Formats: sequence, C-alpha cells, structure tokens
Amino acid sequence: MIHKEQEELRTTPISQHDKKKCGMIAVAAIVQSVAVFALGATVLGCMWSVDRALFEFDTLARVMYLYDPEACGHGSTNPRTFHELVLSNDTRGFTVVPIKRLPPVATKSTRLAAEMRRHVTGSIVLHGIWFLLSVYIRCLCGFKSVNVSVLRYSLIVFFWSFVVICIFDTSMGIVYIAHVQQSLTIGMIVRYSGWLRLKISNYEDFGGWLPLALGGCWLKGAALAALNFYCCGVIRAIKRNVSARDYRRRLVFDVNEPIPEPLNATFEKGALYYRLGEEKPFKINSSD
Repeated sequence: MIHKEQEELRTTPISQHDKKKCGMIAVAAIVQSVAVFALGATVLGCMWSVDRALFEFDTLARVMYLYDPEACGHGSTNPRTFHELVLSNDTRGFTVVPIKRLPPVATKSTRLAAEMRRHVTGSIVLHGIWFLLSVYIRCLCGFKSVNVSVLRYSLIVFFWSFVVICIFDTSMGIVYIAHVQQSLTIGMIVRYSGWLRLKISNYEDFGGWLPLALGGCWLKGAALAALNFYCCGVIRAIKRNVSARDYRRRLVFDVNEPIPEPLNATFEKGALYYRLGEEKPFKINSSD
C-alpha cells in the first residue's frame, strides 16, 4: 500500500477526483465558447435583418441591437413623407443665396447596434482563447502522467482565464442593463434607432425589458455566470491540491529517500551498512 501511494505521488501530481472535476469544468467552458461562437456569428453575419422579423418584440431587438445598417450595407433611407417636399429658389430680389433643392435623407442612428457588434467581436476573441485553453486542459487531465510544474502553471493560466471571462460578462451585463434609461418607452427605442418606417402598436409601452433581457444574455442567464464564479474557486482548490501533493512528493523522494527491502546477501564481518534516509550506519558484529 505504501509503495502504491508513493508510485502515485511520483507519476500523478493530481488525484483522480480532481482530475474528473477539472475535465468537467473544461468541457463546460468549451460548450459555452461554442455557443458564443454560434450566436456571435449570427450578429456579425447580418442574419438579423429587420425585414425578416415576425413579431413586434423581435423587430425592436433587431433595430436596437442585433442589426447594424451601416455594417450590413443599409446606412440610410429616404422617407416617403419627404419625397414631395419642394423648396423654392426665388430670392424675390434680395441678395440671398438660393437654396439648392436636394432630396432629404434621414440617416439611421446605429450607435447601440455598432457597439453591440464591437462587443460581440471582443467576446468571440476572448472566448476563442478560452476555448483553446479549455481544450488543452481537457487533454492534460486525460494524461496518466503529467509534469507537476506544467500542470500547476496550466491551472494558474486556466484560473485567470475564468476570472477574465467572468469580469467581461459581468461588465457587459451592467453596460446593457444601464441602457434602460434610453428605452423607457418603445417610442424612445424607435427614435434612437432612426427606423422611421416602423409601425408599433403602442409607443408608450415600457421598452426597458429589451436591455434587461440582453444584459441577462451577456450574463449567460445568471446561472452560467454563477457557475463560472464557482468554477474559479474549484480550479483554485485543485491548484492548491496539486501544490500540496507536489510538496509531499518532494518531501518523500528528495529529502527522505524510500527505504529499500533488506538484502539477502551475506554480510561481511566488521562492515558498516546503512539504509538510504538513515543518518548513522550500523555495524555488523562478528556474531551476526
């Protein structure tokens, strides 16, 4: 039993229980990253066109956040109500520069949608790095024998990647929840977005649910955000366990060498013998 424990300390600086937990955490991070890639691709790929919206809340979400007209090739529109506007160029004898008749153009405000696009790009980059680290940790935990220094530093990097993701998701959730002040009514959403042709049933209805819902999405439904914070503590505990097992390994093999089995060979009379780990040798008497 002692030799088995010593051999385990020599080859695996992480216990089987911690190895399973670390592998499950890595799989959870991989699944979250893949989900972020899929949803981010729909935003960057301009798949949330306003023309395809079926419901009113769907339309509001698209014009406020999900669809950026400037990035997707629809930066301006000519409202029909202004097409018949005619400005006279008659100065009536005064020295006034006449107004040149130009078709009026109403430009959509895409500030929130453009910010959303930049934030999604940053999220994909961070989750891409997190995905690669998670795959690496998952493979590392699957090995039977791992160098203790490599494992310890890998867990440190993996821990801080979780911290960065948690901070980023929390900050983005707070930023988008703060947009409630710009969407107290549905009319404010339409006005800020600049989509003058939208037909809404009631412009006085509360529209703050939209940034609240999107803030919850950035927090990954709050449940996944809490899970990520919990995983930070678990990874930190695993790293401490690895350090403790490494200390035991060095204490056993570097300071106190393992005691070998007794030799069956005939001892010479008067010779001094000692086992590894003993400070003083003992003498074989002639009577032995």
